[in-house]
Amino acid sequence: LQFAAVETNAGIVIDRAVCTSDFLKVDAAGSLRDMSASAEFDLARMVTELRQFSDLNNIQLAGQGRARLTFKRSGKNGFSADANFQAEGFQWITERARPWTENRLVARLTLNGQFDGQLDEPSIERIGAAWLTIDSGADQLDVQLTSAVTDLGNATWPLECSWRGQLDVWPARLEACLGLTGWNLAGAGKMQAKVNASPKAISVEELQTELSQLRVEGNGWFINEPRSEERRVGKECRSRWSPYH
Repeated sequence: LQFAAVETNAGIVIDRAVCTSDFLKVDAAGSLRDMSASAEFDLARMVTELRQFSDLNNIQLAGQGRARLTFKRSGKNGFSADANFQAEGFQWITERARPWTENRLVARLTLNGQFDGQLDEPSIERIGAAWLTIDSGADQLDVQLTSAVTDLGNATWPLECSWRGQLDVWPARLEACLGLTGWNLAGAGKMQAKVNASPKAISVEELQTELSQLRVEGNGWFINEPRSEERRVGKECRSRWSPYH
C-alpha cells in the first residue's frame, strides 16, 4: 500500500493511493469533490487466495479485467459518477449450474444526483438520471432511469430497458444469477420494456418483443415459433402463456 496526500484549503487531496496484491491493483487520486480510481484484477488468483480461508462452496472463477470510476461534485450538493468495467475470459462455475462464461464483458454505469447536505455523514437524497449499458458478444442491454427517484431504499424506479442478442446464452446466466434451472432457449431477437422496480415488486407496464427461430423448453413448457412478435401494455403484460403451444 502506497499513499500520498496533502491538506489544502478545500480539504485533503490524495496525490496517489496504490494498493497491490497478487490478484488486484487499485490506483486512486483526487479529493472528495473530484476523484478517480482504476483497478486491474485476476479472478482466478483471487479465488486461490480466498480458498485459504473458505472453500467458497466449490465456486470456480476465472477471468481478467479492469475497472474505472470517476466521481465529481457540482454546486453545493450535486454529484455525477461514471463507472466502467471490462472482463476477458470470464467464467463462473458451480456444482449445480451450467458454466456461465463470457468471452468479453463490458459494462458502463453513469448517474447524477444530489446529496442531502449533511456535513458529517452525507447520504444520497436523489438520483436524477442513470444509464446502464452491458455488452457481451452479440448481446447488448441498455437500462435508463426515466424520472428522478428519492427515498432510495423504498423507491419505485421507473426504467426503460432494451435488449438485443441471442437467447442460447441466457440459461447459464439465469442459473448462475437467479437460480432458475431447467431451461433451454434458442433464437435471436430484441426486446423493449417499461418497468417499475421496487424492493417489493417488479411490474412491467409495456413490453414489445421481436424474436426469430424461438425455441423454449423446460419445466413443462415447449414453444417453437419461426417468428414471434408481441406488444403488450398494462394488464396485458401480466397475462400468462399456456405451457403448451
